[in-house]
Amino acid sequence: MRWLLVSHDDNSISKQCGELLEVAGQIVIYNYHHGKSSIQQIKDKIDTQKPDRIIVIINDKSSSILFNTMHDHLLIPLYIAQATMNSYSSISVLLFTCATSDTNLSVIQNATDQLVDMYSHIVNANVLTPICDEDINETYFQSLWATNSEEFHRVTILSDVLPILLALVHDGKANGHVDICNKGTISLKYFRQLNSNEIKQDIISQSIEIEDIADKFAGWNKKMISPETRQLYQASFLLPNVLKSIEQALQRQKLNVNSNKSKVLLVTGGCGFIGSTFINHWIETYPNDKIINIDRLDPVANTNNISNPNSSNYSLIVADIKNKDIVLHLCNQYNITHIIHFA
Repeated sequence: MRWLLVSHDDNSISKQCGELLEVAGQIVIYNYHHGKSSIQQIKDKIDTQKPDRIIVIINDKSSSILFNTMHDHLLIPLYIAQATMNSYSSISVLLFTCATSDTNLSVIQNATDQLVDMYSHIVNANVLTPICDEDINETYFQSLWATNSEEFHRVTILSDVLPILLALVHDGKANGHVDICNKGTISLKYFRQLNSNEIKQDIISQSIEIEDIADKFAGWNKKMISPETRQLYQASFLLPNVLKSIEQALQRQKLNVNSNKSKVLLVTGGCGFIGSTFINHWIETYPNDKIINIDRLDPVANTNNISNPNSSNYSLIVADIKNKDIVLHLCNQYNITHIIHFA
């Protein structure tokens, strides 16, 4: 399918949408209107590009100039709605609106909702506090809720929700207004506890609410996505709980940080053919890592298999791994981080 992605400028949400679509094998056409598009320009763009689906992203920011705010939050959605209604064929449209706490902006968004909801080919998604994975950190959460760390909020983890939302629009069965967020709520205090591993698994599993604002979206997800499309976008069948999602995101971040640190590998049987091939590859590919090779040097082993035995990051220990005391001593002496077993 051809997707036209319309936004004011290049932003994290449009990037994440585009990346997910491209991974799913879709053709993505980016259009940044910078608050200057007319209805005729939009019609011409649609007639020229002939998209099968359109996404309109409206962020939660307002301009100091009232007309620019009106253009981004009201006129652009209406232009798209009108242009697609009269186009060469029916085009499913996703209006992705970031919910706002700005009173003046919310008045404009409410007016947009009432007008856009008249069009049956539009999914009008009101997304509550959308958060990218890279923003899952205490600094960002503090910028949102520093005034009251114990107040609970609904948020949308984009990596959870976007695959579902794109799959819904892909199949074209959903339409109308829907509020979108993860199941459950979170506070700045709870985030800090998650980040420091102070919340137990049973508390996380019990945090799903019986009734939730996202129930309509969860129902769409279960009923309106075909198995083929769900697989294409890797869309979860269940709408994830926010605490569980944030916990998993924090774990991924820690793994990424640890993956960048230098490693100390204990390789067993590293003078054999397979073990030495691994060691030669690792020394060349990861020059900052250290390798401790423990081998009892059986007849099939050959120390000449190691391409660079004099490397400062390589040490050969002639010993039998059946000697537990030696293995434990090596682990403690060299602060081993990983063990690769070829013996």
